[in-house]
Amino acid sequence: LLGLEGIHGDIIQRELHLNLTNGRSVPNLPANANLELTCFASGDGMRPVMNDPLPPFILGILTPLVCVNLLSEKAAVNRDKKAFVEALTLDPLTNDFRTIPQMAEELWAVNEPFFTPQK
Repeated sequence: LLGLEGIHGDIIQRELHLNLTNGRSVPNLPANANLELTCFASGDGMRPVMNDPLPPFILGILTPLVCVNLLSEKAAVNRDKKAFVEALTLDPLTNDFRTIPQMAEELWAVNEPFFTPQK
């Protein structure tokens, strides 16, 4: 609701933290990555803050997580089981690679009835 005040009539600008597509906000992460970005809401819409490139240490931490999200999105949108397995393989919470094929099959089977029909 506070963000809407910033949009309505451009009376107030509000700082918000929103999940948006990166674009050029973080220049050394993929443009199509979905990130939590600091934004300003105004009558012109949501404007993400432009950031300096991330230092190598932070980039090293975030890049695998961004890749997991991009692969997960690809798996969901395209029903791409290979991308799903790749996302599970890269996920830092997956600690036993031998279990990934079976886990992927089980998760896919449980969730497949809920997939949106493709057009």
